[in-house]
Amino acid sequence: MKISKHEARDYIIAIAKNLFMEKGYLDTSFRDIAKAGDLTLGRIYVYFKKKEDLFIAVINPILEQMESMNLKMGMQRDDELIENLFNRESALSSLKAQVNLMKKYRNELNLILFKSDGFYAFDFRKMIIESYIHNMNYMMNLLKEKEMTKVELSESFGYSIGSLYISIFEIVAKGELNEIEIGQYLEQIISFIYHGNMGVFGKLEENEK
Repeated sequence: MKISKHEARDYIIAIAKNLFMEKGYLDTSFRDIAKAGDLTLGRIYVYFKKKEDLFIAVINPILEQMESMNLKMGMQRDDELIENLFNRESALSSLKAQVNLMKKYRNELNLILFKSDGFYAFDFRKMIIESYIHNMNYMMNLLKEKEMTKVELSESFGYSIGSLYISIFEIVAKGELNEIEIGQYLEQIISFIYHGNMGVFGKLEENEK
């Protein structure tokens, strides 16, 4: 039965995903994928010129969803951003949404975090940390404009908190916690972040005491 180009491409991605999960990016070759999928190398090269292009296609679903989530957050009004910063329930809701996304694409996340040795197109951990530092700097400038803080945060602080978010990604990707344990973990993380926001970002009147 003849299959469409779209179906053929999806089939190659599915075979590659299974092999990347089993062997990792570094130890998986186009020949391995061709053999596993009963394909010719030429058939794979029609759709993917390089192995990194195929790996990106495999992990692309979670990358697209994360970008969409970031765009939605970027469309929030400044007053909404500030409210979310100092509102525990808003922060918990936002983190739960991110974790639900991680759980939905756990295999792709696992590949990015633990199976991507030898993949150099981009550094996912660095991307997440830089994104957090960017958001942190934006929030700090916003609070200063509204005279709600005089705090100066170092880039090292942003790197440390960004690394905390990476650890959340890693814990969810491993899939070792059940739903109750994940819920407890998120409650504790949010409690830590919320009180940290109140203490570090602070409000102007608190800083002047």
